[in-house]
Amino acid sequence: MKEDILTVQDLETVISNFISFLKQHKGTNANQIACRTAVAMLFRAIGQEEQKINGFALKQIMKKPSIAVAKQLREELIWGFNKLLNYFKMKTLNIKSLSEQELMGIVISVIMGYSTLRLTEIHRASAEKGEGGSWQLHTQIIKVKGYKATLTFRPHADPNVCPTFQLQQRFQRRKREDKDKPLWFSFQKNRRNL
Repeated sequence: MKEDILTVQDLETVISNFISFLKQHKGTNANQIACRTAVAMLFRAIGQEEQKINGFALKQIMKKPSIAVAKQLREELIWGFNKLLNYFKMKTLNIKSLSEQELMGIVISVIMGYSTLRLTEIHRASAEKGEGGSWQLHTQIIKVKGYKATLTFRPHADPNVCPTFQLQQRFQRRKREDKDKPLWFSFQKNRRNL
């Protein structure tokens, strides 16, 4: 048996044929993925090269089972979001009295509320003002390696809960010489926040 495995020349074809066999015999998508992984590990254990095991064709064959197994994202209502927006509305009625930290917290919370970004993704973001009062937030998504995203926030009817208004307030408090500093730079502490 060991000699048979060592003499196999086209490893990718062997794995592809095995996956086809599983499909014909109604193997589940998860089973196909698990078997492909097990056979690939066996070939790696005997010293075969990764490029011979996981070639382009095998990756294409495995796309369908991988997508079928992936958990489907569902939109869910955020019940506390309205309460959060009402809190922000109360706070921003007297925006001049807010400290830098409070304003920064409101800006970040509003952005997180209106988008699916995580705190670390917002931390890495840069913002620029667009046409018509819109703002663009440029960031890198953590879950997807190398994927850069640009989110555009447009003005809302109620400026107290609008991310564009909050970003504008944040930038108005910045001094001219601090415009090149990161978006979440704390001027009071002279360091980057978050």
